[in-house]
Amino acid sequence: MNTVGKLSPKNIVIHLGVNDFNIGLKSYDCASRVTKLSERLQNLFTKLHEIAPNSRLYWITMEPNKLHESEFIYYEQVNNAIMDYAKNIDYLTVIDTSEVLLENSNILSLSSECITAVCPRPPNSSKLSALSNASS
Repeated sequence: MNTVGKLSPKNIVIHLGVNDFNIGLKSYDCASRVTKLSERLQNLFTKLHEIAPNSRLYWITMEPNKLHESEFIYYEQVNNAIMDYAKNIDYLTVIDTSEVLLENSNILSLSSECITAVCPRPPNSSKLSALSNASS
């Protein structure tokens, strides 16, 4: 991170979260993962802003994918938490690619060799229903 501060880039694009949720935090229940990941992302944005105060941050949301369909409702909760957080942060822009992928039924398809976490599907999720319908 010190290198980022020294370079002081105009823009910093951040695309992370799925692996953190599915691998890094897998010892926690899914609701705790949402909270922990949202907090970690917020801390990352704050730290990046502290070391590169003139940089604009762009966070790309966690996208739906066929390998982790059962987790997407939780990704959506993280996405929403960060979007709410970003409303009050002038240096952070959220790029919501998950909405675009769902609207166009372009669900990401990943290799079956990837590791997936097992989380129960919450009932009555409109986005999850859209995801399931798009993949059939």
